[in-house]
Amino acid sequence: MRLRTFNIIDYLASAVLIALPFLFGFSDIIVARNAFIFFGVVLFFNSLLTNYEYSFSKIIPVGFHMVINFALGVAIYFSPYFLAYRPALLPSQVLVHMAAGLFMIAMISFSRVKTEHDKYAM
Repeated sequence: MRLRTFNIIDYLASAVLIALPFLFGFSDIIVARNAFIFFGVVLFFNSLLTNYEYSFSKIIPVGFHMVINFALGVAIYFSPYFLAYRPALLPSQVLVHMAAGLFMIAMISFSRVKTEHDKYAM
């Protein structure tokens, strides 16, 4: 996936993360809802400040952006357990967490984005 595509998907993914609790019926679990809103906002600002085409300010290097996205993917995947709201979720809602977390990690894995370090490697 090219950097421009990755950039656009990041913004879309941030909106989807914020919407997931409402779309899959776990918005009444306050911790889960707030966690997904937090993850979506972090992803949005991470994208807004990353050094790529559709960003507001090019402060964050692309490589560090990928690290943040990976950490978000892991946090989303394990948030029902880390934040202790797993017993309140239906099995399908746990799968939503797993799918969203794996999507974040896969998005990094399938991107062919060159970081600043790669530009100088031979």
